[in-house]
Amino acid sequence: MQYASAYNAVCDYFITRDKELLKLNDPFCPMTVMKPDDFVAAMKAE
Repeated sequence: MQYASAYNAVCDYFITRDKELLKLNDPFCPMTVMKPDDFVAAMKAE
């Protein structure tokens, strides 16, 4: 439900620890699915 809501809202990122949801990260998806630690690292790098 949360993933679908974020997808429909055209979010840039979907942050999760759920291993099944992390598998949904593909090049055709408009948002990046990532773990919280990876998201923090990416934001610090910007």
